[in-house]
Amino acid sequence: MTDYPFDVTDRWTRTWRTRHWDGATEIPSRWANAVAAVENDLSCWTRKKPLPDFTDHEWDVLVIDSDNVLFQLRQRDSTGWGGYLMTENPLETDRPAASCIVFLADEVQGNLTGHRRIDWPSAGWDVLDPRVVDGTAMWCRTRDATPIARVGALCTDCTTGW
Repeated sequence: MTDYPFDVTDRWTRTWRTRHWDGATEIPSRWANAVAAVENDLSCWTRKKPLPDFTDHEWDVLVIDSDNVLFQLRQRDSTGWGGYLMTENPLETDRPAASCIVFLADEVQGNLTGHRRIDWPSAGWDVLDPRVVDGTAMWCRTRDATPIARVGALCTDCTTGW
């Protein structure tokens, strides 16, 4: 019996703010980079409402049915499918890197804004949307799709007021 309600063909886990992934094989870089980018941007916050403290959490990246990927952020001592963040839709395993980053950013944002009522990330009055722009994962203003910052570089790229 597995800890998950689906068949897991591969799994990688890493502790919040570390770069080492535990798994039977090396994690594909596009998935590791997606987690790192989103995690980095979670440290950039507006002054509206604080984000939860994730220091005691771990990321899981799970391959299911050999061609779909799920991401989970859960407390370190918990197991199974049921973390703070769980992607709802599986990502196809062969998606390009920028698309993986946008997928995870969108899922995390949806979890925070939809379930926790936290407007992350936002610039001024705009909640930012993750989009692929010219092959790069970007945070864009919702109202006019203007790119504001690269996903993963929100703290350094966003020079306008929060």
